[in-house]
Amino acid sequence: MFGPHPGIQPEKPLEYWRRTHPDETPPGWMADEPEEEGSYVDFIIRLSPLEGEMAEPALEEDGCLQWEFRKPDICPAGIRSTL
Repeated sequence: MFGPHPGIQPEKPLEYWRRTHPDETPPGWMADEPEEEGSYVDFIIRLSPLEGEMAEPALEEDGCLQWEFRKPDICPAGIRSTL
């Protein structure tokens, strides 16, 4: 799920869940297939009304937006893709 990326430790989804939810049962889809790398939703776009001034986006040398990879401190329950 989370491969090599500078500053982010790679770990399997079930390991990530157990580390961040030590006293909770993992979601069924995660517990049923602990060793399989299934299909997951790669990203979610959240649209909301603009409040205040819009910040200038950071750009790469070629003019594309800089990609920001983030891994939440606490493992989300996840959204498994059925496609």
